[in-house]
Amino acid sequence: MYPTEGGCRARTLCLFTLLVTFAFGCGKDVAPPKISPPTIRVAKSTNKTVPIYLDYIGTTEAVRSAIIRARVEGFLMERAFAEGSDVQEGDLLYTIEKDEYQSRLDETKALHAEDLAKAWDAKLEAKRFENLLKKDSTSVSNFDRRKARAEAAVARVEYDKASTRMAAIRLGYCTVTAPFAGRIGRTNVHVGNLVGAEGPTDLTSLVQLDPIYVLFSPSTEHLPKMMDLCADNNLSVKITVPDIKDNVYNGKVNFIDNTVDPETSTVILRAVVQNSDKKLLPGQYANVRILIGQKKDAVLVPQQVIQQDQGGQFIMVVDQKGLVQKKHVIPGTTYGHMQVIDKGLKSGEVMPLEMLQFLRRGMKIKTKPVTDSEWAHVENMGSLPNKSSDEEAPKSNGPGSTAANKRRKDELHKRANASTNAVTNERLNGSAATVSDGGSEAGA
Repeated sequence: MYPTEGGCRARTLCLFTLLVTFAFGCGKDVAPPKISPPTIRVAKSTNKTVPIYLDYIGTTEAVRSAIIRARVEGFLMERAFAEGSDVQEGDLLYTIEKDEYQSRLDETKALHAEDLAKAWDAKLEAKRFENLLKKDSTSVSNFDRRKARAEAAVARVEYDKASTRMAAIRLGYCTVTAPFAGRIGRTNVHVGNLVGAEGPTDLTSLVQLDPIYVLFSPSTEHLPKMMDLCADNNLSVKITVPDIKDNVYNGKVNFIDNTVDPETSTVILRAVVQNSDKKLLPGQYANVRILIGQKKDAVLVPQQVIQQDQGGQFIMVVDQKGLVQKKHVIPGTTYGHMQVIDKGLKSGEVMPLEMLQFLRRGMKIKTKPVTDSEWAHVENMGSLPNKSSDEEAPKSNGPGSTAANKRRKDELHKRANASTNAVTNERLNGSAATVSDGGSEAGA
């Protein structure tokens, strides 16, 4: 006999019930696997009196700079320096053809000697006519003419002196020397070329490198404090340049501009910086750090524990129950590899120092305080060492130093997924039980 339609439906439903029961085991009696909380190294936020620094971007500028020019006309005969070298005040830089100017000087000297003799003769003649006038042996007009000639001769001598000095000055222009110590630039005119034909000719440039100026523009928010420190000659700066590693240049602010830029609400400050190694050059960008005071009992945390989301910056902390909590904070200035927290965190709060990307609010963890050596490494280097001090160093043929970290990551992944798997299993087991009850009724 062929099975009836109702019998086929009952057998089909029973088969489906058996399959579901096989797939999901015993239903609600199966509990999700228990995962022990991961062990994570932690430290407490500290408080300390720290210096308050303000950081800016500045530009370097030469204390003195000069364009070296040819002030007389002539052929360039000599260049006495190496381009880009350091020169001292008075060092010879260029020599311009001197013959014409030497001849002019000799000529004025000769004219001066001639006019000096004529003036001496004119004064003698005036003296004779003065004696004759006293004896009524000559007229007053004759005496006046001799006296005028003598005075004109004396004036001519003075003119010759001025001409001689000018000729000597123009001859001196043929020898171009450094007006101050500094670094010379490249030459614009080479030996053999005519210079000064149509006015002064730019030959090269010279800049003083030690000391050097650094200009920067802080906002007016901190201007009153800076003005007070500057008035006491106590506004110090530290200069660093990314291209010059491990070099810190010290200086002091010696000038505050007298106007504020209304568009940016900033004011120009200038610092004099010692540049003994002469690695700072005019026109460079430099990092400027100013010490304006100290902050007492500042809350400090390692920079690595600060994270950011859409709500702002935050730090993960661990409460007394071992649960991870999330606290939004407002960071302040930096202090080495540590960060000052202006708001949102108190001193003594427990912070995880590793596996931060896997932690979630409400997660249960076991805490392991860092050792003194590990904390010193955090303060000096900004992060934990690769392995804690009580862990054995990995062998060259072993699993490597990342094995422990990998195990901790796996535990954190399992813990994060455990709650989700438990909910899913419960829902599926509930569905299977419902189907099984329905099948029994259908079979009956």
